[in-house]
Amino acid sequence: MPTVFSKSDLDNHIRNYLQLAPNCALPKSINGQLNRFIVELNYSPLDIARAVSYYVEVQGHKLEKLYGIWFVPDVIDDARKYFNDLAKKKAQKEAEALIIETTSAQDKLVYNVNVKVIAERKIPRKLEQIDLTKIDISGDDNGGK
Repeated sequence: MPTVFSKSDLDNHIRNYLQLAPNCALPKSINGQLNRFIVELNYSPLDIARAVSYYVEVQGHKLEKLYGIWFVPDVIDDARKYFNDLAKKKAQKEAEALIIETTSAQDKLVYNVNVKVIAERKIPRKLEQIDLTKIDISGDDNGGK
C-alpha cells in the first residue's frame, strides 16, 4: 500500500472487499464508523485500510455490509505490527540482494558459447550393423534339435 492514502482511496479499498461497484456509495453504517475512527480515534486512512486488509487477508474473516468495520480498533495494533514487520523483511531482502549483486559483479565470468559450432563438431555415432548371414542357426552345440 502506498504511504499517501486518502479517504477516497480508503473508500475504494473497502468497496473492493465488499464487492461494490466503484460508483456505489458505502453503507451509512460504514461511513459512520469511518468518520468516528478518523475524527474521534485519530486513525489515519492508511491505518484503517491496513487493518481491514489484515482482518480479511491475514486473519481470514469476511467483510460484511451489515456489521461494517467494527473490528478496526481491535486489530489496528496487530495490523501496524504486521505491516511494519513486512516492511522490515522487504528492506532486509533488498539489502541482501544488493550485497549479493555487488559481490557477484566482482566475480562475474562471461562465457561465449556458440552452440552451432559445437553441434557441427560433434561426430554422429554410427551403429554397427549386424550381418545376419554369419549367424549359425543350426543349433548343434547350443542344445538345439
